[in-house]
Amino acid sequence: MKRSRYKWIAASVGISSLLAIGSVYAQSNESLLVQDWYKDRSHQLTAEILDYVVVEGLLQASQSVSSASGNLADKADADLSNALSVSLEESKLTIQSSSQAYIGQIEAKASELARITKEQTFEPYIRTVTNENNEELEQLAEATIKELTQQLDGGEARVDSN
Repeated sequence: MKRSRYKWIAASVGISSLLAIGSVYAQSNESLLVQDWYKDRSHQLTAEILDYVVVEGLLQASQSVSSASGNLADKADADLSNALSVSLEESKLTIQSSSQAYIGQIEAKASELARITKEQTFEPYIRTVTNENNEELEQLAEATIKELTQQLDGGEARVDSN
């Protein structure tokens, strides 16, 4: 029993001394120093992690913006190229239709000018030449008839005199 009493006494002294040491340590500033160091280190690590996350986020955003701007530039280039092709084709069709319209107008004016020229220049010339030829033919016919008549008249006289 004695032994168990000593055990109890030793246990109670051990527990009491631990409690006393804990109380003394709790009231000392060492826990505050550890606590401050832990807070500072925690804030420092948090700041480093945030800096790393921000830098990584910025890099990813930069790559995303670069990729998006490249895609937009390619799309804009393709759209401009398509618009240019469409515009050139429309211009070509407009020029061709205008050209055909002008050709039709020119041909109509050429026909009208040819008709007017014919009416104003050639028809009077043709009438004049035709009239002159008719007069010459009439004169030639009259002269021929006269000559033939004279020959016939002169030939009758010869026939009568014989």
